[in-house]
Amino acid sequence: MYASSGRSSSASLLACALCICASATLCESAFAAEIEVSREQFKTGRYAECLKSTRQAIENGAYAADWRILMIESLMEMGQYDQAVRDMDAALGDYRWSIRLLKLGHNVYKRNGDPDRAAEMLTRIFRIGTGRDVRFINAEDLVALGDSLLLLGGEPKLVLDEFYNRAAKSDPNCVDAYLAAGNLALTKQDYELAANKYREVLKRFPTDADAHYGLAKAFLSSDRGAMIQSLDAALHFNPRHTAALILLAEHQIDCEEYKAAAELLDRVIAVNPWHEQAWAYRAVMAYLEGDPKTGDVNRTCALTYWPKNPQVDHLIGRKLSQKYRFAEGEACQRRALEFDPEYLPAKIQLAQDLLRLGREDEGWTLADQVHSKDA
Repeated sequence: MYASSGRSSSASLLACALCICASATLCESAFAAEIEVSREQFKTGRYAECLKSTRQAIENGAYAADWRILMIESLMEMGQYDQAVRDMDAALGDYRWSIRLLKLGHNVYKRNGDPDRAAEMLTRIFRIGTGRDVRFINAEDLVALGDSLLLLGGEPKLVLDEFYNRAAKSDPNCVDAYLAAGNLALTKQDYELAANKYREVLKRFPTDADAHYGLAKAFLSSDRGAMIQSLDAALHFNPRHTAALILLAEHQIDCEEYKAAAELLDRVIAVNPWHEQAWAYRAVMAYLEGDPKTGDVNRTCALTYWPKNPQVDHLIGRKLSQKYRFAEGEACQRRALEFDPEYLPAKIQLAQDLLRLGREDEGWTLADQVHSKDA
C-alpha cells in the first residue's frame, strides 16, 4: 500500500511539474507574440503606447530582458530620464549578465550625468564579453558588445569584421548589425559603405525609419536632395523620429530658414522636452539672430541632465563656424574640451577654427594630435 502511495505521489508531482513547464512555455510564447506589437509601437514613434504595453506585460509576468530594454528605451525617447535610471537600477539587479541591457545602461547613466556608472557598464560588458566565445553569443548581443568595444577604444576594422559582420552573417535579419556597421562607416566618413549597409536593411525591412535616417546621413555631404527624400521616408514611417527631425532642422538652418527649423525643433521638444540637440540648435539660432541671452538659456536647457556633455558646445560651435563666426566657434570647442579633454570631434573642429583664424602653428599641432589618435 505504501509503495503504491509513493508511486502515486511521485506521479502527481511529475504531472504538476509538466503542467507548470507547459504553462510557462505557453506563457512565453504568448509574450513573444506580444513583444512584436510593442516593438512596432516603438519603431513607429508611439513611445507612450510602447511604455504602457511593456509595463503591462512585465506586471503580467513577462520575464525576458527584452521587455525591460524596450521599456527603458521608450522612457529615454520621451526624455523621462529620471524614471529611466530607476527602472535601469531595478533591471540590473535581475539581469546582471545581459550585454544589451548593460549597453543601454551606459547610455542611461551617461545621459543623466553619471559618468562613473556609465563607465562601470562598459567595464562589466568587457568582462562578460572576454569570458565568452563569440561563436555562442547571439547576434543582438554581438552588436552591443561591438558598440561597447568601440567606446573603449577598440579597433574599428576588427569590430566591423568580428562583431557587426559576424552578427549579420549569423542572423541576416538582425537590423542592429547593419545599422551599427552603417553608423561606424559614417564616423569614418566612408559614406558609400554606410549607404550600402542601410540599403541592406531596407531590402528586408523597407519601413525601417532608422535605416532611412541613416541613408539620409550618408547623403548629407553629397546630395541634399537625396537626403531630404530619405528623411521624408523616415518621417513617413515614424513621424516622431527625433533624429530625422533634428537633421531636417539642421538643413533648414543651413538654408537660413529659421522659422521652418524652429517648427521642426518644436516637434522634437514635444516628443522629448529635454532633447539636448534640439535645445542646442535653438541656441545656435538665437546666437545667429543676435540674441545671446536666449542662446545662453537654451544652452543651459541642453545641459540640464548631462551638465558636462561635450556634444552640446561642439554642435553649437560647429554651426557658428559654418557661418564664418570662427572666434565664437573656437570658444565653444574649448568649452567642450573642458568637459571632455579627449573629445576628438571638438579637437578636430578647434584645429580647423584655429587655422581659419590664422593661428597656424597651434592649429596644425592640434591636428597632428587628432591624427595620432585616429588616422
